[in-house]
Amino acid sequence: ELCRREGLRQGQALSNNPTLFVNTHPAEIGRPEFMASLQAIRECRYATPIVLEIHERSACDITAIRELRVALRELNMGLAYDDFGNGQSRLRELMEVPPDFVKFDMALIRDIHQASPQKQKTLETLVRMVSDLGVAPLAEGIECHEESAVCSEIGFRYAQGYLFGKPAPAASLISGHVEQQFGSPADPRSKLDGRVS
Repeated sequence: ELCRREGLRQGQALSNNPTLFVNTHPAEIGRPEFMASLQAIRECRYATPIVLEIHERSACDITAIRELRVALRELNMGLAYDDFGNGQSRLRELMEVPPDFVKFDMALIRDIHQASPQKQKTLETLVRMVSDLGVAPLAEGIECHEESAVCSEIGFRYAQGYLFGKPAPAASLISGHVEQQFGSPADPRSKLDGRVS
């Protein structure tokens, strides 16, 4: 709960009101205090687009997941199944309670550009199946441009990984963006003729 709150607090510093993904622990699902904590988050962050990630191990009780899905819709929150393909993939749960996102585990993504055509085709079939359910497929753990290119060709709509950036406090992301756009404070190019933007 503390990690969710801090993640959302950090995310408030980012511009353009991005969608923020927050995690759960498998033991939280179905507990009344868990839903109360999500309600409290929504009351504090009423305008923030939020997606709750649940690990595929949490998706073993169809009734609990279905109830969670209904509750999240009432809170205007999305649902993501995390680490899909790591261990026993829950295809039944995916079909009966489709989330908004399926995050494919990095073990399926790592070195996909060097994988056999059969492995790439199998992954493409899974991605197409998820997409056909109206769910957005997301590739986790992308670390090089080649992996990103193959994932795009396979049909992934979203991606995350060190190629795009390492975890960092929101303030450092913002300061890095400002420096990239306008130069560092010590850089003479950063002087804007007295203008404030």
